[in-house]
Amino acid sequence: MNISNRIKVSKEATDKMKQLKAKLKSGPLYSIARMGLMYSLADEMPPQKEYYQEDGMDFNKTTFFGDDYYTYMTLLEEYGLYTKPTDSRKSEITDELGPKQLTSYLAAHTNRGIVKLSNRIKGQEDLLDLVKEQNL
Repeated sequence: MNISNRIKVSKEATDKMKQLKAKLKSGPLYSIARMGLMYSLADEMPPQKEYYQEDGMDFNKTTFFGDDYYTYMTLLEEYGLYTKPTDSRKSEITDELGPKQLTSYLAAHTNRGIVKLSNRIKGQEDLLDLVKEQNL
């Protein structure tokens, strides 16, 4: 599984990452983007990738994933590459995506997760509660 060298998130997600960084007094923005990706992958519904723009900050693939590229790609493949279910069709895994399509799914998950985290986390205590809730 291969993705593009750049992962671009929305302007909204970029702004939310900056807000979360200030609230959490955290390190680099890519660490918040990683948290957003993982938070989104925990959701049972796939993101609507058409909903999320790619008009904000972009990350180099190596910076975004660090040494854990294959771990993240496996998690994305296992939990995140599903079609949206309808009344007549269950969610199904999408097969054989090209690098651009795969990168779009990754960006959609990251965008959704960042936005959801920013709504959920108001301070460091909320992050601790979330970790406990997710059994991490």
